[in-house]
Amino acid sequence: MSDNFDMCREELKERLRGISRFSDPMPEHLTRAMTEALDEASAPGSAPDKEASPFKRWIGAVVPVALAASLALGIILGRGGIRPVGETGAEVPKTVADYIHDVTHDHYLFARLDNALEVRQQDPAQLEAWLRQSLHFSPDLPDGSGPFTLEGGRIWHTVNRLSALAAYRLPDGRMAILFAVPAENLAPRGTHAESVAGHEVFAGRGWGREARAWYEDGLALALVVPEGHLPPSWSQVFLH
Repeated sequence: MSDNFDMCREELKERLRGISRFSDPMPEHLTRAMTEALDEASAPGSAPDKEASPFKRWIGAVVPVALAASLALGIILGRGGIRPVGETGAEVPKTVADYIHDVTHDHYLFARLDNALEVRQQDPAQLEAWLRQSLHFSPDLPDGSGPFTLEGGRIWHTVNRLSALAAYRLPDGRMAILFAVPAENLAPRGTHAESVAGHEVFAGRGWGREARAWYEDGLALALVVPEGHLPPSWSQVFLH
């Protein structure tokens, strides 16, 4: 039994040693606490009785290992390795460049799905209400004027956060997709930007698609179309 705990101790040391931010010496009191816990658990007097039930023997083996793991987790938390959600905000930090990379790929995936829309709805007010019911947010959707014909929407997931998706049909039959995610912790950097209709608009390409992204009312929005198929009037329709 003691051999198992020795292996456990060494494995924990190696894992922490392999993470650069934890390579500095462990505080003495934490080292002592972990060592004492493992030594106590592996002491001869603490070994499970040979006559004990298999369940009790299993508990005797697992509890010390769990204790060591919890101590290691405490060290990581103490050094800031895992941040509580409230410290950095509810969303994982990303950039608008990450966003464009993801939504161009998402458009590529969407085009390969059968029945990709969760709801078919041509009324923007009704689609906004449907999105808010699940996500508690929605972009301000245009009514499908000009070359954009609203077809419907769905709940999506991009840049590690839930996303609203609204799909529009273009005159040539291709699909334009408007994505919207919470703008929290989504930094406006990493790609080219220009001023369009009073908005800072970021542009990017990927997966045979092109995207325009901007910020509005606490959301980051991105319009994605097949490359070379962005109607010139897009800004008049989508930028408010």
